[in-house]
Amino acid sequence: MIKSLISILLIPILFLLRVVITKDNIIVFSSSNNYKYSGNTKYLFEYLNINSKYQCYWVTESDDIIKYLDSKKYNYISNNNIISKLLILLRCKIMISSGTSFYDPYNIVSNDKKMIKICTMHGTGPKLTIERSVNIEKTLKIIKDINQYNYVAFCTDHACTTIGVNQLVLPKEKTRILGSPKQDKLYDKKSIIEIYNQKKWTRLFMGEDYNDQKIIYYAPTFRDFKSDIPIKDLIDFNDKKFNEFLSEKKFCLLYSYHSMSNFDRHIKDSKNIKFIDDKKYPLFDNIELMCEVDMFLGDYSTLSTDFLILRKPQAFIMPDFEKVRDTKGFAENIKGYIPGEEIKTFSELKNTLATYLSNPEIYLEEFSEQISYLESRYIGYTSETSCKRFLDLINKVITK
Repeated sequence: MIKSLISILLIPILFLLRVVITKDNIIVFSSSNNYKYSGNTKYLFEYLNINSKYQCYWVTESDDIIKYLDSKKYNYISNNNIISKLLILLRCKIMISSGTSFYDPYNIVSNDKKMIKICTMHGTGPKLTIERSVNIEKTLKIIKDINQYNYVAFCTDHACTTIGVNQLVLPKEKTRILGSPKQDKLYDKKSIIEIYNQKKWTRLFMGEDYNDQKIIYYAPTFRDFKSDIPIKDLIDFNDKKFNEFLSEKKFCLLYSYHSMSNFDRHIKDSKNIKFIDDKKYPLFDNIELMCEVDMFLGDYSTLSTDFLILRKPQAFIMPDFEKVRDTKGFAENIKGYIPGEEIKTFSELKNTLATYLSNPEIYLEEFSEQISYLESRYIGYTSETSCKRFLDLINKVITK
């Protein structure tokens, strides 16, 4: 109520300020929340800081992120200086966000018709869909929110139509084939080798328990319903026996999940299994971790599409496929071309990990067709140069 009252009182003041204040070449970036520094907007923000003369600001309330940005001499806005934040937003020409809605304190952004809003999207892949049967109000709000953007980015014409037009109900003129800035990083082979050898995140999370083991990254995505973390639902799965298997094979499992996830039971942390709590690590970047690891375990997450670029093994744990399909659905049926084995039992999990981590070439031989198919539909040719494509669009629209 207090926030609503403040917003009402600020409306006439902000209206007058908007008339008086002159726009500048300012671009404001935000992530999925103000305590994270990762994803498409992070990579585009850092690219523009180096390759453009625009004044770029990151939205954050995290002391750790502020410290990092200060060390890089990057600009940011936060509630540490609310007046400065509001003035920068009023002078801002472009707002860039990664979600279906953008950062909008006191409706400054949504009420500013002169400000260009650009959505980079979180990721790309056949999983993305809008709930249409359970909560119609939520569905309509998501569609309404994303249609407030002037431009929404996709990687391919297929993704633009399947996700943008068919799911998000975007008019064609709002869609742009710009690629995914975070995927630019995954095409930088020199950088990937350096990250793999350094293993910054692996060493941080494993601590003294890390001893040159093969690293597996498990990242189940968000469900609309409460459930166990999916790996726990594999037939005959056992935490203790899994840790023993990992220890015997000299493997380690790092796992994280979507901040909105509603999992009841988790895997127990142990010497060879570590949970990544991104609330404790606001600078955690799963793209960088992907470059460090040897194999990915996924489900319906678009991270599996990103991981394709690295040409490393992956497998899929989807014991709740029918429930996810029936309660939310998929933009298109993913079962026929997932780029890896579908794991249903603990025994299959152990066999798959042992096989692909000892001989990754077997994985590429078995799933090259699925990899190529998904790349053509959801990655395309834009991702090596997506940051440049975004900059070209910004150069074009910022002068209007």
